[in-house]
Amino acid sequence: MPATRNDWNIEPFVPGRPIPYAATFTSDEFDKLKEGCIPEEMEEKWFVYLEMPYLFIHRSWTGKAVYRVELDASHGSAVVREALLAAEFASNPAHDTFAVEDLDHVISYVLLGKPRPIPRHPDIPQGKRWWQFWT
Repeated sequence: MPATRNDWNIEPFVPGRPIPYAATFTSDEFDKLKEGCIPEEMEEKWFVYLEMPYLFIHRSWTGKAVYRVELDASHGSAVVREALLAAEFASNPAHDTFAVEDLDHVISYVLLGKPRPIPRHPDIPQGKRWWQFWT
């Protein structure tokens, strides 16, 4: 059963600014995006749901909205029309590369099951865990 906004305690998405994320999804991949992701264990860091045309991506521990991806769906496939980083995380445009890599990791690895390296945020000191940045 697809994830819905009511499946998790979340905060609303507050638009920040666009980030240069681009992707095209096959019909099979789009079907997986429609399912979203409801964390089953504490180690699962993301809650994701689709309310067309938007894919909403939240941190599971805090419920904070991080990304909103607008999709243009036709003939069963989908193309990213726009990707936004939430205002709370959009203070430094120099971090956009990280945001794009992070968003790609969530969509590719968490939702589609494709291997992707975990990106490292440029402000995280050596020795601090990556997920501590998005809490």
